[in-house]
Amino acid sequence: VHNRPPLLGAAAGLSAVALLVKMSLGIAGAALLVVAAIVGRFLFHRSWKSVIPLLLYPLVVAALAFFLFDSVGSFVNWARLSLEVVSGYSVAMSLRDSLAALLVGAAAMVCWLAAPLLVKTDRQLLACYLIFAPVVLIQFRLAFVRQDSHQLQYIPFMLAAIALAILFCRHRRQMAAHGAAFALVLVCGAAADLIAPTERGLLPGSIWRGGSGPRYVATLFNLDQKRAELAATSREQLSPLLLPADWQEMLAESKSGVGTIPWEIQYAPANGLRWSPTPTLQLYSTYTDALDQWSAGRYAGDEAPRFILNEMAAVGRRRQFFDAPLTWRTIFMNYRLGSVWTRNQPLLLLERRPVKVGWDYVEIARDTLKVEGDPIDVPQSPFLVFAAPDLRLTFGGSIQKIIFRVPMIFLVMEHASGRSTFGRLIPATAGNGVLVNGYPHDAMSYLQLWRGHVLDPVVRCTITGPGAGFFRPEVPLTWYELRLANPP
Repeated sequence: VHNRPPLLGAAAGLSAVALLVKMSLGIAGAALLVVAAIVGRFLFHRSWKSVIPLLLYPLVVAALAFFLFDSVGSFVNWARLSLEVVSGYSVAMSLRDSLAALLVGAAAMVCWLAAPLLVKTDRQLLACYLIFAPVVLIQFRLAFVRQDSHQLQYIPFMLAAIALAILFCRHRRQMAAHGAAFALVLVCGAAADLIAPTERGLLPGSIWRGGSGPRYVATLFNLDQKRAELAATSREQLSPLLLPADWQEMLAESKSGVGTIPWEIQYAPANGLRWSPTPTLQLYSTYTDALDQWSAGRYAGDEAPRFILNEMAAVGRRRQFFDAPLTWRTIFMNYRLGSVWTRNQPLLLLERRPVKVGWDYVEIARDTLKVEGDPIDVPQSPFLVFAAPDLRLTFGGSIQKIIFRVPMIFLVMEHASGRSTFGRLIPATAGNGVLVNGYPHDAMSYLQLWRGHVLDPVVRCTITGPGAGFFRPEVPLTWYELRLANPP
């Protein structure tokens, strides 16, 4: 690569495109290019002029930004908010599953990172390991932060990386060692359920026939038939999301579109509706305070949709009123319950209030809550009460956030009836005030909340969970009350 500037320039250009497709891909590409430049300079003693093609990366980004964004400020804002998504992912989306799978994945990563010590006398092979080391680290993090099938991508990636390294082997002993490593990773991955042969097309018969690639290429020769097949499949799979006829007629007339909260966006294509997305597309991607404020502004301004389809759905043990508390409270203040459609659980049709209602969000008390300590009392009030905990990571927690993930923490709540419930806290957004006394424990109590009834108020709460040790033990907490100032 170092002797082929056009290839290096092509890699820089493709990485720049990837940045605007998905921020993490662009970051991985940039890391690979930077390490490649360093390796070329110090391992192969190339001139710094050999890395001039890398300048295509910022140039392509600038060119794409010129055509895709209406101003420099818009591009900067996109970059800032995209980095918020990247930085908040390891805390907000962390989900633990099989320890065996994690250990196998970590072992494969450590072996790749340690390999340069074993091949340091072979510059070509050493360069391969060094250049792809940042990508291996990033891929491990993306695969295992959220262990809910994301980890299935890791072993195929590592097998591909080992196969790539084999191309740089010049001796039979090296090839044999890499072949053994390939087999070991494959066997251990299968034993730890990190390979899904059926889903990934890895069954022996499929591999022998060339996998699914040839079959998909063949469809290009009859696109009309393939489009018809895809349309029929879409109609079948979307049919459970068809809304009542009167809802469809009313929503189709909405000039401002229809929002979907927290995440089921398929209602729009299923019913031929004009979708009005939340800024992060799905509410569970609102990982940080900045993203929560951005999303809340969408529903407080003039561009807010007239209608929102809302249901009580969870992703990764999370709830919308704890995920993006400012956004949810803004919707609660600016919308009213229009209608309800009950299927497996109630689907709420929220309608923007025709007359703006005044609300007062006022501080009523301050407290200190000890993580994994005794529960504290929730202030008694006839209004909705919100808690704004100031959750701060320890130094070790901050390091853990950067290199891997921070396990989840929960607000455990005791209701007046004696029932206990819990809600996962997103540390970076919890300070915007999570609903506590009216916390709905199921879909029906959520419906009653929108009807103005708190059936079983929360009276005490505490913070605990597997990630508790990564946060400062004493949490300053401010209580707020949401009062209706001028009823319509």
